[in-house]
Amino acid sequence: MNREIKFRGKGIEEYDKDKWYYGSYFIYNEINYFCLDDGSRTKEINEKIKNNIKHKIIFEVQGDLNMENHIKLADVNPETVGQYTGLDDKNGKEIYEGDIVLLACYHYKEPVFDGEFEVIYDEINGMWLLVDLEDKENVYTFENIRGYYLTELEKIGNIYDNPEVLGGE
Repeated sequence: MNREIKFRGKGIEEYDKDKWYYGSYFIYNEINYFCLDDGSRTKEINEKIKNNIKHKIIFEVQGDLNMENHIKLADVNPETVGQYTGLDDKNGKEIYEGDIVLLACYHYKEPVFDGEFEVIYDEINGMWLLVDLEDKENVYTFENIRGYYLTELEKIGNIYDNPEVLGGE
């Protein structure tokens, strides 16, 4: 496989809730339940299962000189998990789902449009989209933007660390 598939997510513990973790993402149920009953406890058991689902990022930590690297796990807030798009901005920063990018498009050397856009994933069509933060009706694919214009993308934040761009707190 030629492309890198990785994710990021913010920690959930008090000491790391502002820290981003980068690596592989997985979800698992911490507890297994085996129940033989008439189905009357199904709702209760389903709730227990839901409450025991953990969202983790697994990542590698460099070991000391001449020592093996270590694999670590971090519990992350599932609402902050985003996938790497496979694209980097003009400064070499990786662009993830949920990032805010400054986009400038040119036809030859003439500016066509620019603005701040949120990077989202369209699950129905299986592609990355750029949604204009000023006019949510303006949605572009990376393919459309790069196919017709000279483009410049610069990552300027994300919707979790900069919620004010979405009208949040």
